[in-house]
Amino acid sequence: MMPLPELLAPAGDTAGIIAAVNAGADAVYFGGRIQNARRRAANLSDEEIRHAVRLCHQNGVKTYVTLNTLIKDEEWDETVDYLCVLESAGIDGLIVQDPGLIYYLTQYHPELPLQTSTQASVCGLEGVRFFEALGFKRVVLPREMPLGEARKINDQVNVELKIFCHGALCYARSGQCLLSSLIGGRSGNRGWCAQPCRKQYTLCDDQNKVLNKGYLLSMKDLNTMDHLDEIADAGMAALKIEGRLKSPGYIYTVTKAYRERLDALANPSKTLSITDGQVAQSFNRDFTPGLLFLEENIINSTVGKNRGIFIGKVDRWVRHKLWIDLKDSVKLAVGDGLAFGEDSRNGIRVDRVAYDRGFAVVPCRFSIPEGTPVFRNRDEREIGRIEALAAAPLSYEKEALDLSLTLERDKDIGFEAAAEGRCWRGTVPVRPETAQNKPLTDELVREQLSRLGDTDYRLNDLKLSMDDQLFLTRGQLNEVRRRIIEKGEDVRTEARPVEKSPSRAEKGLGAETPSPRVSAEIVGLPKIGKYLDLDVDEWVLPLDNPEQLAEMAAAVEMVRERGKSVVLAFPNVMNTDLTEDFRESLAGICDLHADGYLIRNFEALRLLKDEPQPLEGDDSLHLFNRMAAMAFKAWGLTTGVLSQELDGAAVKTLITQGDLGCVLKVYGHQEAMVSDNCVLDCRNKHCENCRESRIFYLQDEQGGRFPVRRDANGITHIYNGDKLFLKAELRDLNGLEKIRLSLLDESPDEVAAVIEGYRCNLKWDEEKIEQYYHGRYTKGNYHRGVK
Repeated sequence: MMPLPELLAPAGDTAGIIAAVNAGADAVYFGGRIQNARRRAANLSDEEIRHAVRLCHQNGVKTYVTLNTLIKDEEWDETVDYLCVLESAGIDGLIVQDPGLIYYLTQYHPELPLQTSTQASVCGLEGVRFFEALGFKRVVLPREMPLGEARKINDQVNVELKIFCHGALCYARSGQCLLSSLIGGRSGNRGWCAQPCRKQYTLCDDQNKVLNKGYLLSMKDLNTMDHLDEIADAGMAALKIEGRLKSPGYIYTVTKAYRERLDALANPSKTLSITDGQVAQSFNRDFTPGLLFLEENIINSTVGKNRGIFIGKVDRWVRHKLWIDLKDSVKLAVGDGLAFGEDSRNGIRVDRVAYDRGFAVVPCRFSIPEGTPVFRNRDEREIGRIEALAAAPLSYEKEALDLSLTLERDKDIGFEAAAEGRCWRGTVPVRPETAQNKPLTDELVREQLSRLGDTDYRLNDLKLSMDDQLFLTRGQLNEVRRRIIEKGEDVRTEARPVEKSPSRAEKGLGAETPSPRVSAEIVGLPKIGKYLDLDVDEWVLPLDNPEQLAEMAAAVEMVRERGKSVVLAFPNVMNTDLTEDFRESLAGICDLHADGYLIRNFEALRLLKDEPQPLEGDDSLHLFNRMAAMAFKAWGLTTGVLSQELDGAAVKTLITQGDLGCVLKVYGHQEAMVSDNCVLDCRNKHCENCRESRIFYLQDEQGGRFPVRRDANGITHIYNGDKLFLKAELRDLNGLEKIRLSLLDESPDEVAAVIEGYRCNLKWDEEKIEQYYHGRYTKGNYHRGVK
């Protein structure tokens, strides 16, 4: 029999963890008080994490904690202290994204089992090998990867592989979405995504012709229940259910469904208690097996929220009452939620229900047309039943606490304590007095110290050394108990201390430095011809695939003829096959004699790490803190493009204190999304010859227009509608290696006017610039930062 993959369930709080364990999860993942990508979930306190780990371990379930956001420099000490809590709690794994944190953990705490977050943006085999070489225990594969590629990777690595099996899908590649950040300062890389992909958009071409409308970025929900045999056969080590923001009832339903279906692979006669319909009822935006199984129709442009399941059609609406022709066996209950129409934009909660000649009759204040489909997105009876199963108490054995107390008149109380191999001692600033009538008894002391209620301890043995005729109130005894337990938790944390971040030498804050070089990046290689005469020091040219080598050679020669440096930019997304194509063409790439390579993913970094040309890490690698700068340097990068989610103070800190040459993007439409999905809907022939040359636009409900293009590899790029333009902000940024202009569809005259200002002591001819661009400018996150 093939080995079954680990079933990994989500939890946003302790109730979710209990639901996951009751449903049969092999492991559960959850976040704590800081630095996790579901900051809107309840999440767990330090004490709750310790309790959760003990509870899960006693029930044979592993625990993984998410520490998978980008970390600000000012948050570093708090993060290191938090690591101490996690390590001492005995978690089974840590899920991480931030390159600085990854570097720190691999260098100074290799004993902590590490797993990549999907936010780390692994694309293919070489990315997996990169993290395997760093000592990671497990790597999560992207939701865009077909199972066949996952199988091939599994055959060539020793590290465990994890895939998503169920839940919400993001339109963009995980870790490569800045749309929420750029629109409103809520960073998905920091756990605060506002989910702009679930909004309605209108798609227009470059002639402003409307091509499509609807929830054009809203993905269906992933569901692989019918493919578990194929997944297990492919050798995946773990299946991950998405849903830390979901209810315990959802967690129980979905986890139980997958548990039973996985077990049925070994025992086909196993009876299923959770039906497909119950899974759909719990939450769905329509289901898809996703790109994992090469499903093309994975966007639900009709509805952007939970629609539930179809239960019937509207027969008529009369005088604020709705008659519904229900499917066979469907019954409504007070508290049920109903949604109407394929878009499910309107809905009601059932306050009363009656039946009239086979129709369900419910109050409804607004008219619904005859024949409208009715969906139930909340089943009150089922929720009550599932929640009871999810909340069933788990077996749990508390730690046996042995105490010795010394109580002397007018002296602080001394204690010695022991639990599960840990020992601690000390004094409590509570002083017994002489009793006036009712002296303290052994029985009263034991009674109060035994009240360990919601702690992880039970009083086992108590030894008292006590003067005669002492008096303490019950409240004072409770304070003694509380202080002893607090000290025990402190000792638990201190048992395995985590080192602080290594100190770094200042790089000369405020020192006079040369002006930064002006670098310009184009998004399509054919565009270079019209920009060649611009006054830049360096051109960044896109090398999307090896088929472009001849075209690239001609472009490089044109740039060289004008005395400019040239950097070759590797693709945003490099799956296993594309990376191998590049490997086979490395000799030809080296023959171009570029001045450097721009690296956007770990696949390219591993592929090019031994090449002599300087490597520059793009902002997609998230140069977000000083430790990340150390990571970049250790991994072979000589310069890095600063994250576009940094504020000005953080930018200045990295330039002056980070041990890496820094590049700052100062002008152009900022890339907001990188996606394998085609918003242009090529299957319906809406975008003939759209790759590279044409720009399309997504317009949101507030009138914002976001440029869209597809590159030579078919990857979709969505850009912020407002154009970045940093001006006076550069006056205080001594030490920048380069400033970079990102060119999408600007005219050469417009770009020349912008460059002139950067060359002329940051002074621009504003009237000249305004005649070229009539949209809005933005400072990005430079002044506001991100949550």
